[in-house]
Amino acid sequence: TSVVAIDGNSGGLKTTSAYEVAETIRRSGGKAVVIERDWFIGPRDSRHKRQDAELAKPGFSLKHDGIDLRAGKFREEVLERLRCFNESREQSMMLDLNNLYNKNSARGALDLKKRIKIDRDTIVIVEGNYLLSRRMSKYFDMKILMLAKPSIGIARRVVRDSYLTSDRVKEVFWRINTPSFIDYLQRRIVKPDLMVI
Repeated sequence: TSVVAIDGNSGGLKTTSAYEVAETIRRSGGKAVVIERDWFIGPRDSRHKRQDAELAKPGFSLKHDGIDLRAGKFREEVLERLRCFNESREQSMMLDLNNLYNKNSARGALDLKKRIKIDRDTIVIVEGNYLLSRRMSKYFDMKILMLAKPSIGIARRVVRDSYLTSDRVKEVFWRINTPSFIDYLQRRIVKPDLMVI
């Protein structure tokens, strides 16, 4: 099984691109699945409280990944399971993922479940922020970095996060999301195999 990472800045078309690539692979007779990093963000209320604490401070925050992402759950339930499968002789595996973030629920609860079958010839596309950190990049066979202009990212975020005021979305984007990702690009990312701008 090949595991592909699609990393990039907030609102940078990662999810859309991952599903389009997977669909292209399936149309050509291959097997592909998509795993969204956003399934592993925390519940909406607790994330907003942590964001509020960061926004109450002057200046910018570099804690986006710590505020939003349940990294341990993601690593153990997805990345480590895929690594073990690739080192085994099994011909298929099932990822049973529970307590995932449900962006479509009214409260942004952790009530989403996914059951994903993966065979030896399945291409697994994992998309989301901070995948190419030194700690996580070792799990991927191919590393793709997609960078979009911040103006594209913020326009997409305002639409996607319409349950919030646009002022709130913009403040989080400019004071937490974007500075954190720039810091990551400067200090913590490993070199991608492909970069799309």
